[in-house]
Amino acid sequence: MIYYRLTSFTIKNYRRFESHINHPSLSNIKEATKDNLIDWSLSSKWFKFNGRQDTTSIQHTKDTKWKIRCSTLSLPTLDIMHRNYPAIIGNNSTLCFFCDNTL
Repeated sequence: MIYYRLTSFTIKNYRRFESHINHPSLSNIKEATKDNLIDWSLSSKWFKFNGRQDTTSIQHTKDTKWKIRCSTLSLPTLDIMHRNYPAIIGNNSTLCFFCDNTL
């Protein structure tokens, strides 16, 4: 009975991962996965790593959020904000918020 549960959890995890990786915004990650450019076992260890002393804390949550944003290329950098929100950021010549130079 216990082996059945472990197997069903593994299948559910694969299905959950597959539905996640099929999201249109993750197409480049999906292609890198097909080309074996991503070491998922190492990525899994990186996601599970907790450099904090407590198991749950606000800082650990922030660290995990940062890891997810890094891995999905969704950190709020100016080029990504321009790609995701073209109406808010403006035209193709993206200006620096601080010095008004074109990036």
